Formats: sequence, structure tokens, C-alpha cells
Amino acid sequence: MFHGVAILITAIAGWFLLLYAMAKRGILERFGLSLMGPFLMVRTSRGMDLIERISRWRGVHLVGRALVFLVIITMVGMTILLIWTATLVQMIPPERAPAPQALLGLPGVNPFIPLTYGIIGLAVAIVVHEFAHGVLARRWKVKIRSLGVLLFIVPIGAFVEPEEDELKALDRRKRGTVYAAGPGINVVLAVAMALLFSVVMMGSVQARAEGMGITGVIDGSPAETKGFSPGMIITAVDGIPLTGSAAFSEVLENLKAGDTVALNIYSQGSPEEVNIVLADRYDFTNVDEDRGRGYIGVSTVSTSPDIFNPFEARKSLGWGNALFIYILMPFQGLSPLQPPLTDFYEVTGAWSFIPVQLFWFLANSVYWVFWISLMLGMTNALPAVPLDGGYLVRDWLEAAIRKLKGSMRAEDRERTARNVSYLIALFILGLILWQLIGPRI
Repeated sequence: MFHGVAILITAIAGWFLLLYAMAKRGILERFGLSLMGPFLMVRTSRGMDLIERISRWRGVHLVGRALVFLVIITMVGMTILLIWTATLVQMIPPERAPAPQALLGLPGVNPFIPLTYGIIGLAVAIVVHEFAHGVLARRWKVKIRSLGVLLFIVPIGAFVEPEEDELKALDRRKRGTVYAAGPGINVVLAVAMALLFSVVMMGSVQARAEGMGITGVIDGSPAETKGFSPGMIITAVDGIPLTGSAAFSEVLENLKAGDTVALNIYSQGSPEEVNIVLADRYDFTNVDEDRGRGYIGVSTVSTSPDIFNPFEARKSLGWGNALFIYILMPFQGLSPLQPPLTDFYEVTGAWSFIPVQLFWFLANSVYWVFWISLMLGMTNALPAVPLDGGYLVRDWLEAAIRKLKGSMRAEDRERTARNVSYLIALFILGLILWQLIGPRI
């Protein structure tokens, strides 16, 4: 594995050294290419006509104002969330502290973001983000210097470069719609993708059997001895049907080491009953509280497809828990959906006409467009320059200073607003870094 990673790092380093050398010699510029850090910018005029046509729609300015309102709500919510989590950080033991790469939304770098689906989600989210900036900029007649594709060996997004002087000359409210367009449309896209994934796609999925699906088997456990494997479903314990993870936990709480229990198993389309003698949980966990407690030796997840649909899950969990579980699916091993998870379900209804593997690829892609678009929208709404929310706050600060100190010179107002916005950005950065530092102190 290390050998493969070393080859990959060497190939990427060689690729960017080659690009850097070509940029220094002016070769990239001749083809309309340029470097932006590690990214290759490919400028094009394609898409400009579409941006122009949409910007002429009469309702665009109303959409822009609605997006400003949406970004304000997101900004306040995200800031409160960061402050609240900062107060809980020191309750996290050092061994469970998040790794630095877990705070980066980069596919393949963040251990929770799969490479393929991450690239798809990031590409769609960035293209929509930049496209929205371009539409609102053209609505107010701001010239777009260039637009194009952003490459990190593979296409990962897009960029739109409006004329900065013309953007700064706009009325504050109009300029605010340009800033809010990107993160606002990302949140809208996230909601649309959540509906598509949860209601339209997962609404066509049915569990092969109701119960607890086995996702893993512990070495040396009674489950391994009996030949249990991922993909099987436990439907009942001692005749008690399992209707959810809570029911399974309640059954296990009453079991002791040495007890013999009858497990109803659904495997490969047929049910069977297996008698199993429980081990002592302490032998596998070395936790004193587990001494004498019965242990089967499997990791499980509820096979109810409602866990992928917060609109259904909220009936038993409430909106807060349902949304929390839905957004955190990648951290619970529930996304991307792949074997053995997909072994618990069959695709029915409107989606049954396409190959099963294609369905799961599309479903995973839609979920990750939702997830990354939501993260991109919420992150860019934060009141921290150079994020879009930071520029909105800077404009608001300057307007407030103008009202409070009308006699102050324009350049002094700009400088004061800029300095205060930097302080706010440092505060937000501190809250984020505290997630890494706090548990380790």
C-alpha cells in the first residue's frame, strides 16, 4: 500500500513540476492556461451565452435577494454551531480528536470523502457556485473577464472572474446578491439533491428483510464460529422481532455470557434459525462494565431504508436527530452505499429498470452532490474573508460605520471595515482550529 501511495505522490509532484516549468516559459499562457496554486486554470468562453441569457430573466434579482436572506440564516446558524461545538471540544478524549485532514473537504485527503464520488460532488458544487456568481454579476452589468475549468489532474470545478473595479462600484445591495449567489445556490442545490436521493431514489428501495443487517463479524466471536458473514440479516432474537436498532439494543442488554439464544437469520433469500452460545463481552472489550454481559460479535445497522430519508425517520426520531443522522452518514459508514449495505436492499418501482450497480452509483453520486454542496455553501457563508460571507459582512460593516460616523472619510471607513472583518475572520479561524487543538490540550 505504501509503495502505491509513494508512486501516486511522485506522479502528482512530477505533473505539477512540469506545469510550473511550462508556466515559467510562457507555454501555458499561449494556450489560454494558467496556474492558481496547485490548480490548472483552463479559460474558455463556453457557458458565457448561457450566463447572459439567464441573467436577463426578470426574476433573477428577486432570486438574488432571496439568496442573500438564505445566506444570512446560514451564516448565523454556522457561527452559533461553531461557538457551541467549541464549548464541547475539551470533553473529547485526545485519542478521539479529529485528524487535521478531517477538516479539509478534499476527496482522497479527507478520510470520510470517497475519491470518485467526492470529485463528482465537488465538481458539480463548484460549477453551480461559480455559475451563480456569474449570473448575478451580469445581471448588474458587471463584465466577466474570464470563466473556465479548474483542474487538479482531473476536472474538479469551475471559476468565474468578474471585473473587480466594476463589482466594487456597484450599489451595496446589488453587490451583496453577487456575493450571496454562490453559497446560497449551493444550499438550494443541496436541498434539491436531498429530495432526489431520499424521496425519489431511496423511496424505490425496500429491505430484503426487516431487522439488523450484519456489516462486520469479530474474529474469534460466537458469530464467526457459527459462520455469520456481512450481508446477513438478523430478523429476531428468541422470537422477538427486531424492528430497529433500539429494539436490538434492548434485547442485548438483557443477555448474559453463557446464555444460549435463537437468532433468526435471513441469508441469500432464505430464512433460518441458529442457536448461539454468547461469549463474555469483557473478553473482547477489556472494559470492566462489560464483564458478564452477553456478546454475539457482530456490528450491525438497521435495514429500514427510513434511515436514508429524514422525512420518514423524523416520525420516530424527530427532525433534529433525523437530520443529524442524515448529514453524518459518511461518518457512520452509511455512505457511500456499497456492499454489504446494498446487500440488505432491493430496488423496486420506477428505478428497477436500470442495472442495480448503476442505480447505486447514481444514488451515491446524488448524495455526495448534496453533501459537498451543503458543506461548500455553509462554509462559504461564514463571516470570514476571503469567503463570500466575509465580503458580505465587510460591506455591512462599512454601511454601519457610514451611518454612525458620516463625517469619516471613505478610505478610513473602508480601512476600519476591512480591519474589523479581518478580526472576525481570525475569530472564525480560531473556532475551527480549536476543534483540533482543544482535545489535545
